[in-house]
Order: sequence, then structure tokens, then C-alpha cells
Amino acid sequence: MRRKAANYTVYMMKKAHFCAFLSAKTENWCLKRHFGWIKMEIYEFYGGSEGSAICLGDFDGMHKGHRRVFSEAAKTGDFGALLFTHNSKDEKELLTISEKLDLIKKLGAKYAVAADFKEELRDKTCEEFVELLASFKVKSAVVGYDYRFGKGAAGDARRLRELCSQKGIFVQVVSAVEDGGEPIKSTRIRTLVENGDIAEANRLLVSPYIISGQVIKGFGNGKKLGFPTANIEVSKYKLLPRDGVYKGRLDGKDAVINIGKNPTFGASQRTVEAHIIGEDKKLYGKCVTVEVYKRIRDEIKFSRKEDLISQIKKDIDGIRGK
Repeated sequence: MRRKAANYTVYMMKKAHFCAFLSAKTENWCLKRHFGWIKMEIYEFYGGSEGSAICLGDFDGMHKGHRRVFSEAAKTGDFGALLFTHNSKDEKELLTISEKLDLIKKLGAKYAVAADFKEELRDKTCEEFVELLASFKVKSAVVGYDYRFGKGAAGDARRLRELCSQKGIFVQVVSAVEDGGEPIKSTRIRTLVENGDIAEANRLLVSPYIISGQVIKGFGNGKKLGFPTANIEVSKYKLLPRDGVYKGRLDGKDAVINIGKNPTFGASQRTVEAHIIGEDKKLYGKCVTVEVYKRIRDEIKFSRKEDLISQIKKDIDGIRGK
């Protein structure tokens, strides 16, 4: 049976001495910080939130460069990760926080700390940030070559190493992973996803691009056409690929995925729908993850439903390799 990660909310203090209490109402551990409150969610994957090393970064996409940071941390023994949640409407994320945590667990982290990147944390000086980092009692921190921290991103990896040395924390800086002579960056992958070039994005990500969410009730148009779909409610912070039809997998089976507004039916809201080829599985109410592999075509507005059915059959044949 899969073990569910325990999680609780903490509010970190500036010093290592914490005032901890358990709220009977929320069952969340809270730690008070005297110069302001920094909300953090701690997720314990394999028992306890201590380790010899901690990975620092946003890790959006968990691409090849990010994975090198984790592989280096794993060499030290037990390790965790400290990441930030931005929840910005201006810039969508390659991974939602739940998707990111799931990947971090699979990469072997013992725990993860998701910090809410608001004023209380964003305005901390480099020195104050390192005070917070020292409270985790780690022996080392592992960061990428382009890591920034502190108010206004004033600190870089070199500054982090200087300040951490005063706390007895060794800092390992991981070099860039390059592709085509350029460092692999989340911004590059984000552009690929926005353009619908999922195959190329997946090559840099190592694993398929994923879209997770709860299956909700739709209009039932797919079922009426003979191709029942799972209508997935996606986080508003999630970056969706360019509208169109995609090859993918759902529940371990081949699927055809439609992202867009279903122009044939005159819908106005952008949706994500997935049809498991050859099946009518009841997924309503369940949380699912769709793997997206390749863009097949644009959305098309058909004047007749029969034409749409014919096109869907062609899409399915293409996915099956017929």
C-alpha cells in the first residue's frame, strides 16, 4: 500500500529555539517567528524532516539540471528539499506544488519544505535567509550554478557559500546541464510547452509533461459521440500546452487528449479532456495524472458531428500506429 506523505504547517523562527504547539482544530504544527510569520508546509515522505543535506531552488519542471542537484544531494545520505510556492497569475508553472512534491519524493528526498514566497520571506536579507536555513540542522546545501536568494535576489551561490560557512554548512554548487550549447532552463521548456512542442519539452524534462487534477462532470459531449472523456479540473497556476489534440496516457493506457474550447460545441471555457482509447472507465471524482507526449493537430470546428467523429477515429488510429 502506498504511504501517504504526512504534512503540517510551520511558522519558522529566526533562531533555532522554537515555540511549538499543536492546534487541536487544524492538527497543524506551528512554530512562531518573532520578526514575522513565514508559512511553510512540511511533507515527510520517509519519516522525519531531518537529513544531512538540503536541496534549494524552485525546481519548476524538474528538468535534467534540477535532477543533477538531487543526485548530488543523494550521495550525502538522507536529504530534503526547500522550495518556494509563488502562485503567480502572471507566470504559470510547469509543475503544480503537488506534482512537484510527488517528483521530489520519487527522486529519494526524505522530506520537502514548501515555503510561501510572500513578503515575509521575499524581503529577508541574505543573512536572515541563512539563519532560517541553519535551523534545519543540515550539514550541507546543494544548489544550481544560477541559484539566487535574499531580498531582490541579491545573493548568489558564492554569497550563499560564504554565509553558510559561518554556520558550519558546506555548500555544493552544481554546474549547468547543457543542451545544444545552452543551459537547460525552465524558461526554455516553458516556451516549448506554450508552443505545443511537447516532444521537445519532454526530452529536456526527462519524463513526460504531466497535467493533474480531479475528474469533474462535463457536458457529456464525448460520451454522446462514442468517446467518453475524463474532464480534468486543472489548477489555475498550471501552464497548459497550446490548444489542440495530443497523444498521451491516462491510468497507464493510451489516451487522446483535447486541450481547448471545443469549438464544434461553441464552448467558451478552456478545458482539458482525456479519452482512454477503447475504454469507458469511471473516473469521476478521482484525482488523475495525464501524461502528454506529442501534439497531433489543432482544434477544428466541424459543421457536422459525423465529421468530428471521423476525425477522432483518425486521431486514435494515429496514436495506435495504424
